Amino acid sequence: MIIKNKKVRIIIYLFLFVLLCVILFDLYISISTQKEIFSDISLLKNYKYCLLLGTSKYTIKNSENLFYSYRIDTVKYLYQNQKIKKIILSGDSRESYYDETKYMKKDLLNLKIPEEDLMVDSDGFRTIYSIMNLVKKYSISEAIVVSQRFHLQRAIFIGRVLGLKLDGFATKPIYGLAGLKIQIRERGARVRLLFDLLFYFLNKK
Repeated sequence: MIIKNKKVRIIIYLFLFVLLCVILFDLYISISTQKEIFSDISLLKNYKYCLLLGTSKYTIKNSENLFYSYRIDTVKYLYQNQKIKKIILSGDSRESYYDETKYMKKDLLNLKIPEEDLMVDSDGFRTIYSIMNLVKKYSISEAIVVSQRFHLQRAIFIGRVLGLKLDGFATKPIYGLAGLKIQIRERGARVRLLFDLLFYFLNKK
């Protein structure tokens, strides 16, 4: 079908152009960060700091959130194998009834990780804030980040843009409906990241 209306054609072409840019940006984040993400502990060097990215401990149905559980298990694994020394717990704690860092700290303490090795960043409302806070709050420029692989891709990319040296250690993957939902959500988060970075650099000037 040939669209004769010029304005409609322009709108369609503009939409397709924006869609293409979003797809290419998404692919670039995924591909360009591959070498910084590990899943084999034998390939890791030792890190002074580990950034644990927060998420809710429970799902909206009040059941176990595997995204959370796998991140906690992975940090424990790295710590016990002496690959990390200090753990920065970064998450959302804006509401008294919702505090990601509180649960992370409690669970890691229960796993016998000393409190003096836990650093709480309660201002990690979003991933970009968690990364920015490494510099702003702790003057840290190098760390390993723990989360799911798709999340690490975005986190490491943000760090690179901000001039940080970040590696990532991926948790076990999650498949099924839960995995599909979060992958769809991640696509939206990467679109938002485009605007976040634009706003960041405009204000930086």
